[in-house]
Amino acid sequence: FVCNRVTCFVPAPPLLSNPGFFRLERGKKREKYRRMALNQARHGLRTFASFPSLFARCYAAKAPKVKVILKENIDGLGIRGEEVRAAAGHARNYLIPRGMGVYATEENKALFQRADEEALSRARKAEADLANLKRRFENLRVTVKRHAPEKNGKLYGSVTAANIAEQLKKQHRVVVPDGNIELDTPIKALGEYNVPTKISVEGNEHIIEVGLAVQVVKR
Repeated sequence: FVCNRVTCFVPAPPLLSNPGFFRLERGKKREKYRRMALNQARHGLRTFASFPSLFARCYAAKAPKVKVILKENIDGLGIRGEEVRAAAGHARNYLIPRGMGVYATEENKALFQRADEEALSRARKAEADLANLKRRFENLRVTVKRHAPEKNGKLYGSVTAANIAEQLKKQHRVVVPDGNIELDTPIKALGEYNVPTKISVEGNEHIIEVGLAVQVVKR
């Protein structure tokens, strides 16, 4: 049989060639088709196991469509915010109840447009904030004081990432988790160091690495 989108090159099962088959109720059709398939299998005849799926594909091609705005990325359908055409049953029973999409009414279109504009505005602000923070870090200098002898400059203690984070907050009111300060080993001598530090801002998922100037001086 042939439908609009799928051509099924299989002979029609005997039941379908019988006009009386279409007058049966759905449950009776299913049972009668099952018995026919079992009988064919017993006698080594070719079954039509693939026929129901082909029929379903043909039916799906003719199924009524509705316009839906996706609220998240869905493989094979579209990306978040995109207006797509989906089968009415799929939208009604799956996409809408699960919060994966909404019907593309004029009201919903306006809401999504406003939400996209607000999200874009927030993203631009976060990007600008991150650029400003990067420039600020390039001009920062954190000073840490430690006891050390005159002759060799070796510290009696050491300077850790937690110490740097503490002084960064105290001296410049900038909060950075000590885990973002990539100090391979504690500093154990006086001097100036360029310490790689990861920074980010709220609303921006990007994390960038900058060099933080750390100066260890004698107390």
